[in-house]
Amino acid sequence: MIITLKTIRKTLCLSGFLYVQSICPGFAQDITFDGILERWNVSQKLQVGGTFFMGDAATTSSGTPPPKNYEYGAIYTWDGVFELSDSILFNLDGFVRGSYQNLYEGVFSGPQRDNQDSPFFDFTEFALNFENENYDFIIGKTSLNIGMAELYSPIDVFGASDATMPFSPVSYGRWQMQSKIYLDNDTLTLAYFPFDTGLAGPKKYSRWSGKSTNSSFFSATGDIKDSTRKNGFESASVAAIYEGVGTGFDYVIGGFAGLSPYPTVKQVGFELYEDRPTVAGLVGGISYIVDNTKYYVDTAYQNARSGKDDDFIKSTFGISYTDSNYAADLGMNKINLIAEYAWDYRLQRQSHPNYTTSSEDARPYPMVLLGKAEFEVSDKVKIIVGGSVGMKYDDNTQFVVVNYGVTDDLTISFQGRFFAGKEGSQFASQAENDYILIGAEYNF
Repeated sequence: MIITLKTIRKTLCLSGFLYVQSICPGFAQDITFDGILERWNVSQKLQVGGTFFMGDAATTSSGTPPPKNYEYGAIYTWDGVFELSDSILFNLDGFVRGSYQNLYEGVFSGPQRDNQDSPFFDFTEFALNFENENYDFIIGKTSLNIGMAELYSPIDVFGASDATMPFSPVSYGRWQMQSKIYLDNDTLTLAYFPFDTGLAGPKKYSRWSGKSTNSSFFSATGDIKDSTRKNGFESASVAAIYEGVGTGFDYVIGGFAGLSPYPTVKQVGFELYEDRPTVAGLVGGISYIVDNTKYYVDTAYQNARSGKDDDFIKSTFGISYTDSNYAADLGMNKINLIAEYAWDYRLQRQSHPNYTTSSEDARPYPMVLLGKAEFEVSDKVKIIVGGSVGMKYDDNTQFVVVNYGVTDDLTISFQGRFFAGKEGSQFASQAENDYILIGAEYNF
């Protein structure tokens, strides 16, 4: 008998549903809806801001530049938990947002998302959590975040994000069945993702789409249509992650199989489509702390089925240093310095005859130095500076942020970001989008 990826998916799906049926009756006996509003714990946040661009917009991939050199919008988010019983929680996080440019359409992206529209209202978490002393079982839309790196981790590939505004993305959970098994100080996580979660990026009429015809491929010239929908077991993915604690270090290892987190380009007749092929991969990371310094590395290996994408390794090495004593000598509360090097090595080139472009352009940070410095000047003022320098494409970006806490709940922010690079590079495609942002955030 040959065990295929489809067989594994079907077996896990059946096992998962049988598991749910076996545990739910026992848990359900404890559910009570009396006084449920008193057991609703929620934190809320409102952010408003205006972005002012320093140059005229480039001609977008739709052929028409945006009419104005500014953008403004607002987003209200909440993180909420209903305590249905002592052992059952219902996580309900979400947002409502809007912008002058009408970047958002529709509400609530369901499991079988059939387009790449960005809703103005959605749930980022929508899941039942059955808690037990030795394990948790979660079913619904939830998160699975891993990785040791603080700026960019190549192994944190199990979530989804809406990058309509690429430098203020909204992170989503994915529809899944997830089980966390607790083994002393370690955790084994098993996850089954039954649906293809659509990815949202800048609209073609947005200045953030750059000069490319597709926001995922900054050097693309042909007309690349949105990704083709995958249904049934073809859309499913599975993951197994083990997170452990050693003497002086933390580590994570795991594997996954299913749809690639990185898109490729597939030719169907005379048309080109964005497509995420079936892949399998391994992930691992380790961090080691000495006094105020954290050393870490995250590494991922991915193999594409039938040569539909490159086979490659992605890795990030980094160091993070936090200090309050030296900061006090400078009249500040705290300093945090982070430096990382991310690289991407292709083991085997894409070879499938129906696939014209690999995920190389879509994989972030191929050979890049990243850095960030945070200075907590006082209880009210924080200054953040940073950026990245790409050695593969000879491009770079820098940013500066100044936050001022008016009260404990209200913060005013001033930000600037700048792009440069040789023609055809990732950040050069955003060269006309240097911007200044003025915003405010209120927590309640």
